[in-house]
Parts: sequence; structure tokens; C-alpha cells
Amino acid sequence: MAKRNGVLVLADEAKVGQQFTCPGCNQPVILKRGGIKVAHFAHKNANCNKLSENESQLHLSGKLALMQMAQELYPDTQVETIFADIEQRADVYLPSAKIALEYQCSPIDQVSLQQRTQGYLQIGLQVIWILGNTYLKRKLTTQTLAKFARFDVNWGFYLLFWDAKVRHFVLWTDIVEVAGHYRYQQSSHQTYQELKQYHQQCQLHQPQIAINQHIKQLESINSQIKLQKETLIFMVTQCYQDGKILPACPIICHPKEAQFPIFGGHTLFWRILVVLKIFRGKTDWLTKQKLNLIFKETVEIYGIMFHQIPNCQRFYRLAFLQYLQELATNGYLKQTYDKVIITKRPKWFLDWDQKKRFWLQERKKESA
Repeated sequence: MAKRNGVLVLADEAKVGQQFTCPGCNQPVILKRGGIKVAHFAHKNANCNKLSENESQLHLSGKLALMQMAQELYPDTQVETIFADIEQRADVYLPSAKIALEYQCSPIDQVSLQQRTQGYLQIGLQVIWILGNTYLKRKLTTQTLAKFARFDVNWGFYLLFWDAKVRHFVLWTDIVEVAGHYRYQQSSHQTYQELKQYHQQCQLHQPQIAINQHIKQLESINSQIKLQKETLIFMVTQCYQDGKILPACPIICHPKEAQFPIFGGHTLFWRILVVLKIFRGKTDWLTKQKLNLIFKETVEIYGIMFHQIPNCQRFYRLAFLQYLQELATNGYLKQTYDKVIITKRPKWFLDWDQKKRFWLQERKKESA
């Protein structure tokens, strides 16, 4: 991308022989187009770190499209704006809205992402990360969620993409965890205005988790235990120390509804760990201080850090309080003003086979 007569142009749309300047440093650049490399602009005399030479055309066209749409709402929108104080360049900058748009097509590590996000916050800007085609075609991972997910009361946890191939937004909203898997609602929108309209009509859903989904999750866990997967060693050990078997965990450990994706796909393990810590030993009560310690310890192990969502602790705290209420409703706990009384202990199954038989019987009752 370069400027010709003050207007941004893409390399594959430019003509050889015309004069262009770098949008970052305003120095002359030349158009290079060959039979092998992607058409791109290069500096005549010196390299400039303000211009991504030979940048992918999808990335370039995406930035230009985002800028042009933003200009319809914010005429002062700029592209590739340099912020010298933090040594960063925003793909698209909306001065009047104090927003920086980052169109992310290539992989970025968490350290670099956090530094860039904090850099914008340092100068009073909100940053919105819009993901490109590389991320759109991938399966949703915990790493992508932790790096780029945002939260909205209408959209829940969500990710925003710009598909540069078909030139429209793709929105993954209401991202939840269902029995160890991520689920979301996908929609497409042509403009920012369409996104705003969709925001007004969108509502969150909390689907029930079917018995078959619980069975499938535990069958997978059981197979991974047999293969001695490293990711399960911690929880298997925690259960073993109490003379328990992980797949034979109490039914109360399995949420009945889809959950916020705050435990990296391991909500079940987090709930099992909470039960182990609350009901461990022979004590009949716990102080609120002890409960708070259990909350902190379990979240530290399974909670994921969202780089684009402030105050993540509110989601973990809500999940913990809801779980305590669920345990109380089912007769395991009774809360007083200064402590929690254990009224009965959750029943563990002897093994996975016994638990599976129980669930199959429950499924028959539901279908009868």
C-alpha cells in the first residue's frame, strides 16, 4: 500500500511508472511487480519500518476496506498511523472515536500482543483486534480466545473477523463451552452499520447439555487417561490422592448448561477440583476465608487470562458463586453469614462403567 496524490492505492491496482510515496514516512517508493513475488512497494533509497514491504495483498486490501468503511462513520479515519511515543503503528486509526483497529492476519505471540494492547491503553486509545482469513479458517482454540476475545452483554464472548476474500465481516458470538468443546453463533455482515443493527437484536443463549454429550466427553477423557496424556496428569493425581477415579466424578460436577469459555475447555476439571477441595477431609464446615482460598487456587490453575477483557475476575467469581449455589440447592452445602456447612457429600461412582450405566438409564427415562 502506498500513496499517489494523497490517495492510498494497493500494489496490485497500481500502474508501473507512476509516482508513489510511503504512507508512513512520505518518502518515494517504487512499484515492484514480477512473475514470482506478490506485487509490492519498496523504498527507493532506504528501508522504512513504517511500511510493511511485500505485505500480503489480503492484509493490505483488508486494511483499506476497514479504513474506507470507518470513514463513512468517522471522516477523520487514518490508515497506518504512527504513534512515536509507544513506537507502534495502527492499521486503522479513528481519532474522533479514540480507537485503533488492528487487522491481524499472521500469528502473534502473547507477549507481543499484550505489549501492543497496553501501548494503546497507555496513550488513551481503545484497540479492537479484527482477525483475518488465516484465523477464520482455523478451529477455535483457547489461545485465540485468550488473545482476541472480547465480551459484550448482547454478544457474550465474541470474535470479529474481516474476510478479505469476500469482503465482509464474520462474527462469532455467544462463544460457550459445551462438555469440553467450544460452540458459537456465526453471522456475516457487510458494514459497520450492519454490525450495529445486529448488536441491537442479538440475545445470548444457554443451551442445555445432553447426557450423550457428557458421555462422549468422559469417554474421550477415559481414552486419554489410558494413553497417559500429560494434560490429564494433574487432575488424575488429585483424584487419586483422595482415592477417587476422575471419570467416576459425581454428577454435580457436570454442568447442565453451556458455560462461559473461561476455563480453557476444562470447566469439568475446575468443578471437580472445587468439589475435591471443599469436601476433602472430615470437617463439617468451612470458613468464608477458606472458600475464598479455594476459589483463588482453582482459578489460578484453570482460569485463562483474556488480554482484551478487563476485570476477568468477575467471570470467575460469578462461576464460583453459581457453583456454590448449585451445591446448596442440591443439598450438599448450607451457607451462613460467616461459614459454609457441609450437609452431605457428593457421591462418587466406583468406576467409569458404573457411571455410564447410570447415565444410560437416565437417558432411557428421559426418552420414555
